[in-house]
Amino acid sequence: MERDYLKLREELKSLLARVEQERLATAPRGGVFYFSLDVGRYTSYSASNLEEFFRVLRTVPVESLEFHLDRGDFEAWLKSMGSEELASTFGALRKENLSGEALRKRLLEVIQPAGSDHEGTIGLF
Repeated sequence: MERDYLKLREELKSLLARVEQERLATAPRGGVFYFSLDVGRYTSYSASNLEEFFRVLRTVPVESLEFHLDRGDFEAWLKSMGSEELASTFGALRKENLSGEALRKRLLEVIQPAGSDHEGTIGLF
């Protein structure tokens, strides 16, 4: 009985993850990105533009970064924001298999190139 419950729970979790990923992939341009730790486990962090996204990357729990990068959520949101190149770069980062603070550092490097004089601003714009 308990094994049936656990199997059903995992199937539901998988289904909810797919629904959430599809929702993010079809988010309207300029939609808000809500950072989560897992499906249904939201943090208090969100971003509605790339400047906010950069600031949140600096402080959100690394578990959230790992969760969203693994699922491709960042790519989908960045595409919806019209940042195809940045979305592609984030997709490539998944293959680097980074985690923890090393992942955070790499994400921030991608958004703000080294040597930028403006801490907290995005160097791509």
